[in-house]
Amino acid sequence: VLPANVFSHLEQEFETWTIPAPERRYCFFAPCSRFLGSSRTGPRLHCPSCNNSTCSGCKKAAHAGFCTPNTEFAETLNSVDTNFSQCPHCNYLLERTQGCPHITCICSYQFCLFCKFDWAVCQGNCEAARHDIHQLHEAFVLEE
Repeated sequence: VLPANVFSHLEQEFETWTIPAPERRYCFFAPCSRFLGSSRTGPRLHCPSCNNSTCSGCKKAAHAGFCTPNTEFAETLNSVDTNFSQCPHCNYLLERTQGCPHITCICSYQFCLFCKFDWAVCQGNCEAARHDIHQLHEAFVLEE
């Protein structure tokens, strides 16, 4: 028989590990950092320990409106590898491992990997996407 506090701790750890890592959210307040649940729970997650609220999108203090993108991080990321991108809607980090530049984020927003415009607007017609699709086509033809 486990003591109640040990059981409670194990129960919380189990809950943490049942949620995929990219969706796990913790209190933004560093001294607290309590596990709050899944990013899919809602846009704001309330911490019962410190009474703060965390934005499930950017993982910072809860705020009104859209999250502010981390432009320095995005610029660094884009200079290193163009297969990584931050969702322009929620700033979630995404990786394209294959295929076209049409990206669907976990927040359901669809956008072009290259120009970051809504997919309904771009549909792969931006210059970078056309170039990428052309390269994919050439690689496919060479394999045949």
